Amino acid sequence: MIHYSAPPLREFAERLLPSSGGSTTLAEGIVTADCSVPEVADCVFRLRRLRFAAGDSTGWHYHPGTLYVIVEWGQLHYYQADGVSRTYRAGDAFLEPAGPGNIHCGTTPAHGGARLLVLYVLPKRTTTISIPTEPPEPWSST
Repeated sequence: MIHYSAPPLREFAERLLPSSGGSTTLAEGIVTADCSVPEVADCVFRLRRLRFAAGDSTGWHYHPGTLYVIVEWGQLHYYQADGVSRTYRAGDAFLEPAGPGNIHCGTTPAHGGARLLVLYVLPKRTTTISIPTEPPEPWSST
């Protein structure tokens, strides 16, 4: 597990951004086609801060590109289509693979929210970052 710790950056960001609900795009750039790493050539990198209130849910969805996620504060309960679930806490980092084979849902506990820093690596002409879907088995009956 990768751990992230940067209180000075957190304090600076909290002065710039509202503390609850929504998202903010911090930066975006396109990797040129002649990039020496073919997996990201011609991709858009979008860095966003996502804020979730207590008891929020992302709903079941997947992404057209890969996401790299850092939990800045709070907790995120993360559910995968294959029935696996885990809880990520402040300082944890994880990867969300691209595509409909990677359906997932995130929720925050009723007693507290969460804030995530997310790097989206998206195909260049992508117009959406998240594609909603129905809850998969075994979660559809819960």
